[in-house]
Amino acid sequence: MTLIAGIDEAGRGPVIGPMVMAIVACADEESLRKRGMKDSKLLLPEQRRKLAGALRESADVKYEIIALMPSEIDAAVLGKGMGDNLNHLEARTTALLIYRLAKRVPISTVIIDSPTRTVANYEREVRAALDKLDHEGVTRSILLRAEIKADYNHPVVGAASILAKTARDEAIEEISAIHGPIGSGYPSDPLTQSFLAQQWKEPHDFFRKSWESYQRLAQSRQQSSLVDFGVDDERRKREIEAFEALREHNFEFVAPTSQYEVIRMKSATGVSVIKYSTGKVLIQGPEPARQEAEVVVTSLGLGTVSRPRGRPKSA
Repeated sequence: MTLIAGIDEAGRGPVIGPMVMAIVACADEESLRKRGMKDSKLLLPEQRRKLAGALRESADVKYEIIALMPSEIDAAVLGKGMGDNLNHLEARTTALLIYRLAKRVPISTVIIDSPTRTVANYEREVRAALDKLDHEGVTRSILLRAEIKADYNHPVVGAASILAKTARDEAIEEISAIHGPIGSGYPSDPLTQSFLAQQWKEPHDFFRKSWESYQRLAQSRQQSSLVDFGVDDERRKREIEAFEALREHNFEFVAPTSQYEVIRMKSATGVSVIKYSTGKVLIQGPEPARQEAEVVVTSLGLGTVSRPRGRPKSA
């Protein structure tokens, strides 16, 4: 009996920590759907952890995980390694995942969440990388299908995204346990910006030194204060630390969309919490999740909540 497999990554964009890639294979993709496997971005952290545990313990699921360290990512981005960009590194790692798993179990098809819209070219690149790896021919008959949004459309790719995202989160938690709060590791996260501004000169191996946010600091040493990241005093720093409490309620920092926004966070339920330079807090999103978020924001004392125009006050 041959299996169908899916591949996805987590952590392609952060300035801190690894990019993690995973492959998951099973005989019946529909069984994964029934177990709740889907794109990890549609799941809350606790849901991801539970599903990842179920995948690891399942007898009918096979998987492999590879964490790409910042030094490997930097070598690819700066053109020092076997390839000259992140897509090439991802293609080589995709091939390695397929090869490792195919030596353990028979695979008929691999669905790949493509990092590029030129999916046919990406399939050819992965095949070429497989040919270099696979001298025994164990992957020769495997059908490769690269697709955009494969993690959303295929439960087996969603399962891979869950394993990759959970492993990435665990890596960030390990760094935070040693060095203190670092946020999500994404350049748009104010906590990550603050940590990077204070620590970029330290010999940490978890910084992606090829990233623009790191390069900007390295090229202009006078940009090492919180001022350069919009955190111009201790009051602003305390605001960011206060909003960190929303992470316990399944919110994550995202990039502000205007110069007037100080902080923007978003939840998996589609609710956005926005803090403006005026001190006002706006909460947007579907009901009743928006109302629940308003209660949380108010209870945490994060600011005066301003209701969207035209929305009546609750009775």
